[in-house]
Amino acid sequence: MDAPIRSFNVNDPIVWTGNLEDDCTALWCGLMLRAEWMEEDYWWWRVCDTKRADVIIDDANSTDERFIDGEVSRARAESVAKQYINTISGKIAGKFVITKTFKVTGRGIVFAGYIEDGSLSSGNTIEFVTPFYIWHRKICGVEGLLDPSASKINTGLLIECRNEFEINELQEWEPENQVAVVFEK
Repeated sequence: MDAPIRSFNVNDPIVWTGNLEDDCTALWCGLMLRAEWMEEDYWWWRVCDTKRADVIIDDANSTDERFIDGEVSRARAESVAKQYINTISGKIAGKFVITKTFKVTGRGIVFAGYIEDGSLSSGNTIEFVTPFYIWHRKICGVEGLLDPSASKINTGLLIECRNEFEINELQEWEPENQVAVVFEK
C-alpha cells in the first residue's frame, strides 16, 4: 500500500453544503466530510478519503465522545481532515510489512513484521488499512530481533492506541503481510 501522490491546496476553505442543521457534506483536498443529526442532542460525523475508495479515516463511531451539535461535529471532522492531510503530506520514512499483531498487557498492541524500506523510529506515524478504515497511529517503540534463519530482521512496533477497545480490535485483525507506510515525525 503506497500513500497516494496527489496535490491539494490546504489553504482552500472547507465549505459545507446541505442542511447544516440536519445532514451536510464538505469536499476538501480529496476528502469527504459528513455531519448528520442522529437524534436529540447527538450528532454523528465521518471523514473519508475519496481518492482511496472512500475508506474511512475516522468517525464518531470510533470515540466515546458525544457530539451535541452540528457545529461541534463539523469542527471535529475538519480537525481530523486537516491532521490526516498534514500526515500524508509529510516525508515517508519507510515501509513496514505487518505479519502479525499481538497484545502486550500493560503496554498495548505490537505489530510484528519487518522493515521493507527506509528506517523507522519511535515518534514516527504508521499508516495501515484494516477493512473500511485507514489508521494513523504513533509508533511508541521499535525492537529488532535478528534471526539467523530469516532473510529480514524481525521487528516489533509498539503502536499507540486510543483505548482498550481499539487494542482488542487490532489484536483480532489479520494483516496478511500488509505493507504499511511510515511517515517521519
